[in-house]
Amino acid sequence: MRLLDQEKRADLAKTLTPAELELYDLNLSRTANALRRQMGAFQPTEEEFRSLYQIRRTSDEKYSASLSDMSEAAMKDQFRAVLGDQRYAEFERAQDYGYRAASEIATHFNLPPASATETYAFQQSMNQRMQEARAAAGNDRAALAAASQALATEANAKLTALLGVPGLDAYKKTGGAWLRSLEKGTIPRPSGGAPGG
Repeated sequence: MRLLDQEKRADLAKTLTPAELELYDLNLSRTANALRRQMGAFQPTEEEFRSLYQIRRTSDEKYSASLSDMSEAAMKDQFRAVLGDQRYAEFERAQDYGYRAASEIATHFNLPPASATETYAFQQSMNQRMQEARAAAGNDRAALAAASQALATEANAKLTALLGVPGLDAYKKTGGAWLRSLEKGTIPRPSGGAPGG
């Protein structure tokens, strides 16, 4: 695939001006499409997108489509350097499945965009509290179930306030696997990040 992409780009370079080729790369290339998928709900400025595109393109050319953990980490470090800490935190948040679900729900139900951000922040705090509850309960299943139900009750109340009843129902189906687990009396274990879908 990499060779085919190189050949296609070489053919395009013969017929397009450098400016047209750059526009093609930024809008239709495999790298640009992969970057858009990677960004999730993040909405970069044009300048940010161009900078991230160049980083991703360099990485794609060096490591092909399958990035090693080391190359992925290096690319993220470069993204952070370009975006700065605050925008990079927004970039990371936008890749979270739960945040993306909340963002789509907010759009669908005409809720303020802040409701998605607040849902994500609440999800993050609940992740920490769920692990604390799991540690406190130890092997006591009754204590774990009680803690789970208490957290589920609190989460349902908070998320209803943020997303409304229809929004909460949609969230449970899309980004709220952690909440469904709580309602069943179990506390999910962390899976390398925030609780998601």
